[in-house]
Amino acid sequence: MNKIGIATINGYPLTMDERMEAFRNVGFHSILLWWGDDEIESKSERVALADKYNLMIENAHASTDRLN
Repeated sequence: MNKIGIATINGYPLTMDERMEAFRNVGFHSILLWWGDDEIESKSERVALADKYNLMIENAHASTDRLN
């Protein structure tokens, strides 16, 4: 069985908990975790939510703000 992931940053006005629950409910198995500082939840809370919904973190996407 192929498994597919989805990015956690998507522009919808949902909490990270709501997003991850929805991702799992529709059949996603992994996520690209947004690692920027502009989410309400802390980075450690985001990791805990992925664990709560049994979503594997494929990778994390750091913010590109203030890159030199």
